[in-house]
Amino acid sequence: MSHQRMNNIPRAPSHDNQTYFARMGIWLATLALPFIPTNALAQAPQEPPSCPPTDDKACKRAYRDRLNNGVEFNLIWPIVPKIIQVKYNRVLFSPANGLKGEFVTSANVRPWTFVEGEGDKLMVAPSVGYRQYWWRGINSELAIYPEFVWLRNNVVDGQSYWDFNLIPEFYSGYKGYFGATQMFYNLQVGLGIIAYRANPWPKTVEDDIFFNGNATIGISF
Repeated sequence: MSHQRMNNIPRAPSHDNQTYFARMGIWLATLALPFIPTNALAQAPQEPPSCPPTDDKACKRAYRDRLNNGVEFNLIWPIVPKIIQVKYNRVLFSPANGLKGEFVTSANVRPWTFVEGEGDKLMVAPSVGYRQYWWRGINSELAIYPEFVWLRNNVVDGQSYWDFNLIPEFYSGYKGYFGATQMFYNLQVGLGIIAYRANPWPKTVEDDIFFNGNATIGISF
């Protein structure tokens, strides 16, 4: 700084402090003015860019796709063959190619119901199975049902019986969701057979391959 500028520093008169500080502020502003960029004086500060609006449905789908558990209820079986079924499924693996695999288990109860050719039957059965997804919601499912069955008023001899059956069933179908919600449906068709009977009773019909269908609704969590 030159001596000439230093000499321009205002002296503080003892009788007027307010005048002194005002002159000091003007002097400091004069010194700083050459260092202020011209564009900073000419342009007003800009607001930060706005973020794009959030796709709420995409966020819900992304969250839903990370869920590994599900519970579903069969809508058809309470009508035919009059079985109440509740399923639980758990994701075992979910690779990027979409070939997801699920463990599936269920609880099944058939209240006392007259079955043509046999008599009045009561059935209780758990199940264990596996569901494989092939593309999007297209899936196949294999399940094993160990059935505990009671029979009374047998149509042949009028007697009561107890039996244990082992039934494998195979299904294929499509699972989809209701919009972006966690509620889903699974529509399947398939077949099964009574592979083993521990205590067969007399009846007027033969065991054979049977065809069946599933229409379940459920929720992922």
